Amino acid sequence: MSKLGGILGPASARVLGAVLLLAAYAKAIDPAGFATSLRDLLPVPVTAAHVWGLLVIAFEAGLGTVLLFGARDRRVLLLTNATFLTFLGVVAWQLVRPGEATACGCFGQLLERTPRQALFEDLGFAALSGLAWIGGGTRPGTQRRAPGIVGAGAGMVLALLAPWLPLDDHATALAPGVTIAATQLDQIIPELQTGRQLVLLLDRRDPDTAGRIPHLNARLKLPGGPTPVWGVADDDPAAATAFLWSAGPAFEIRSAPPRMLRRLYRALPRSALIDGGHVVATWNGFPSDAALDVLARGELP
Repeated sequence: MSKLGGILGPASARVLGAVLLLAAYAKAIDPAGFATSLRDLLPVPVTAAHVWGLLVIAFEAGLGTVLLFGARDRRVLLLTNATFLTFLGVVAWQLVRPGEATACGCFGQLLERTPRQALFEDLGFAALSGLAWIGGGTRPGTQRRAPGIVGAGAGMVLALLAPWLPLDDHATALAPGVTIAATQLDQIIPELQTGRQLVLLLDRRDPDTAGRIPHLNARLKLPGGPTPVWGVADDDPAAATAFLWSAGPAFEIRSAPPRMLRRLYRALPRSALIDGGHVVATWNGFPSDAALDVLARGELP
């Protein structure tokens, strides 16, 4: 039993360290999306949500690194217990609060979970945080500050640089190779299940996007070009009417629930080419003129 205890405690701590690092990475590659998830939980200002999000990322990365490096002194284990019990409490609150329950966003798009799935998983993580005490908590000199500082700093740097890094295919549910069903776009545009079509995710309140639409119309030979085009935007009737008159899109734009659409981008606009019910290419922003010319010929760019 003593040998088992000597393995079980350290192994549990390292598993939890890996979980925290994965959660920190998933948040760091889309910090704006995580800030939005925080605002879904609590009505805080946008700036406060972003700052809070960065601090959470740094904390999870730091604690995860410390656990992976084997630190199991009393303070580290108490922080670990408190962290996973907090996760459990947040998910439990989501399940009982009024309105539709949504996923907690702990793992971003790397691992989408319903609140019920997250509840059972977090129960397991909380149990592991208790097992991590076996053979630990009282040994002197086991706390290692340097790895935690490095881990927290790395998480913060990644989150700050992420908006300028090409991580969209990894950070969102819209990526080459995935099915339309996985993106949920088939719920908005059932026509995407067959044929080759271009989808534009739009912010109808953005004047630069409105100014770009006539160029897209002309370049893609719309209406009537060989590659059908669809727009998708937040469900906002007032913005839809204003955009129709100001931009003059020669393609249909369908409205989607903001929470569903938010899974598919880090920044708008974003574009995707669909072929046979699968995503075959994505672009941050609109496709280049060269790609538009190829699509205007009905070919794959």
